[in-house]
Amino acid sequence: MNRIYYHFPSNIDFERSYGYNADMRYLMKVMASIHGKSGSVEFDTRGLDVKQHVENVRARRDVTVDVAHRRVDFMPLTPQNLTGVLQGLEPSGTADFRVTVGYTYVDKNFNRLPLESDVFLVRATVDGSLTLQVACIKGQGRTLPEEVANTIETQLKIFKG
Repeated sequence: MNRIYYHFPSNIDFERSYGYNADMRYLMKVMASIHGKSGSVEFDTRGLDVKQHVENVRARRDVTVDVAHRRVDFMPLTPQNLTGVLQGLEPSGTADFRVTVGYTYVDKNFNRLPLESDVFLVRATVDGSLTLQVACIKGQGRTLPEEVANTIETQLKIFKG
């Protein structure tokens, strides 16, 4: 069973193919392991509105991953619900994910405040190799589509599960 999102955009911001010797089940486990992770290093970025504020803040990234569900919606892909997602999944095929990169920073009064999130749709096709297509659908571009693909590639290399 493929998990394809009906409204996946035709304009792709980034595409790359990888040598890949695992199946779709392994990819789902890796994507579930990314859900809820935070960036280990804070980074400098523009304030609340990238276009109007010139001052930089030290922000932290938090990632959530959703998987296409019934072609028109997404459901969270977490280690807790992974078993249900894996049922009926073919070894090869296509799956669409929504990757949301949320940002928070600490202001001068030590309050943790949110910044606008970047939202990406990722189409993964497994057929002897892995092809990732990434499209940014919302946000101010604090994270690039290439960074999303690089994160997935890194997790594929280091995942033990």
